[in-house]
Amino acid sequence: MKEFTFICVSYNQEKLITEHLDSIKRIVEGFGGGIENDLIVADDFSKDNTAEVARKWIEENKSFFRRAEVLPTDANMGTVKNMYRAIDSCNTEEFKILAGDDKYNNYDIYSVYDKIGDEIVVTPVLPFGDFGDEPEKLINSFRMSYRTAMAYNAKNKLGKLLIFRNYLFAPGVFVPSKFWRDGEVRELLSNFTYIEDIPMWMKLIYDRKTPVRFEPVPYVSYRVDAGQMLTATRGADIRQGDNETMLKIYPQRLTDNRKYRSPKYYIHLAEKTIYASSKRYDDFFKADPSVRKVYIDMISR
Repeated sequence: MKEFTFICVSYNQEKLITEHLDSIKRIVEGFGGGIENDLIVADDFSKDNTAEVARKWIEENKSFFRRAEVLPTDANMGTVKNMYRAIDSCNTEEFKILAGDDKYNNYDIYSVYDKIGDEIVVTPVLPFGDFGDEPEKLINSFRMSYRTAMAYNAKNKLGKLLIFRNYLFAPGVFVPSKFWRDGEVRELLSNFTYIEDIPMWMKLIYDRKTPVRFEPVPYVSYRVDAGQMLTATRGADIRQGDNETMLKIYPQRLTDNRKYRSPKYYIHLAEKTIYASSKRYDDFFKADPSVRKVYIDMISR
């Protein structure tokens, strides 16, 4: 890899975006030798000082990048359009999009794109933030989703699983950037305002049968809090229209098509498949001491 772009999409993350940008700098310092790195911050007209904080950080750290900027905007446009204006501004073949409140862990993400080919690479994400009183339960839920998707993919049924429930966490999914620029994918995503991940997975994995490879390295940490996990996805109300659009495009989510068994059956099967390991903390992550240490550190905070 000779060049790469980090794309940050942000909205009202004034107090969080510096941590995100610092994690990018650590990746560049640790693994980006000989690579021309660009940074694009696409702030969706934040009501706080997110854009100003990002500009100040860039001014102080611009030596780490060939190009670094905050894209100007005079109106809020929603997640999907905000992502695509950043992609349209991107001059490198490969890029990674991440929200301004998440962060990169200290692993070489360039190596993912060096060998990604035409496949989607799914990796586990490390949750961080306000875990409440049950951090291990929260972490286990992330592990459970990762292992469920991995088990279904091994049986060539991941597309079927996605119809009933999205078991992929977007921050940990690496998609060849050419798929983002694909005309059909872009046309599909243009129907949505805030949701880009589920329709993309359906188009690529369910419709096109794009190969999926699982890699047990947590390249990304995903910010969550106890309230978010207890009350379902934050911002569900503003995404209601997107959810309805998704159901119109893929009506199998509404009915038990004859080709499929009940959604409850598949969810039950998935949970049964990994039930034993999900109750124990010493699952396959234990094979990598460095990964296990990160999880232990999370729990001990």
